[in-house]
Amino acid sequence: MARPGVSLFAWTNEPDDSRQPPLISRHGDRVIGLNGHLADPADVAALPDDSVGGCFSAWFARDGELGASTAINRVCPVFHAETPELHVVGSRALLVHLAARPDDRIEHDVLALQSMVRQGFFLSDETPYKGVGAAASSRLVVRDGVRAITETPLPEAAPAPTSARHKRAAIGELADALLATVARCATWASR
Repeated sequence: MARPGVSLFAWTNEPDDSRQPPLISRHGDRVIGLNGHLADPADVAALPDDSVGGCFSAWFARDGELGASTAINRVCPVFHAETPELHVVGSRALLVHLAARPDDRIEHDVLALQSMVRQGFFLSDETPYKGVGAAASSRLVVRDGVRAITETPLPEAAPAPTSARHKRAAIGELADALLATVARCATWASR
């Protein structure tokens, strides 16, 4: 789907992709793309609100504006690259890299690869591709040709409860949150 100055593409290799919400959907003046799953598919209209639960990355486009956001779980990062003429944002680092290149060559970021070689994963927002970064637990917005990234800080852990009553209350709060999550999934599955 295209808006003035913005194009949003999505694809899947699933033969019967009947997921809800669909990969791309229209909501008022915005077009929203979704990679992953929402705890409640009806929450798609609220994106990119930080209160939306699930395991996803989402893209939204409107006239002259492109944005992307990720859930706090950091599982579905948003990759981004910038050229003098273009901002490229996507869910696959290699595709973002290739779309931003003037040729069809892959150029690796050798310094960034050292953490992958040592640890087996990246320790930062680096990627193996030169000029491509990753935004996890954050919101990226490109407006008037300027990219801004706002990171959502991870929640701070509360101190461990010291009394039996406080421990039971903490366990009860966790149990209620887990049940609420499963209830939303059960409601969605029954639709």
